[in-house]
Amino acid sequence: MAGGLGDKSWRARKVATSRRGGFADSLKTHSMPKSEAKTRVALIGAGFIAQVHLQVMRRCAHAEIVAICDADLGRAQALAGRHGIEQVYGSVSDLLRANSVDAAH
Repeated sequence: MAGGLGDKSWRARKVATSRRGGFADSLKTHSMPKSEAKTRVALIGAGFIAQVHLQVMRRCAHAEIVAICDADLGRAQALAGRHGIEQVYGSVSDLLRANSVDAAH
């Protein structure tokens, strides 16, 4: 199955688990892959809330913020400079063309 978690759909699992303790409890049984490599993440948007997203993402053991993308390239460069992030993009299409990240947030 596409979801890889059995024959129930996501919604069916959510409904089933909500009856016996909550969906979040059901996720505790699924572990992260035992990989040394971190997921390379790009942060899209360098506005005020980006500071919060950066702080949260930096706490994720399996993720690393490697790029900042914002239509205002100067704002993206400023944020990246404050946080030691080398890759900066002025558009999502440029970010995707570079093929240097695994995920975008």
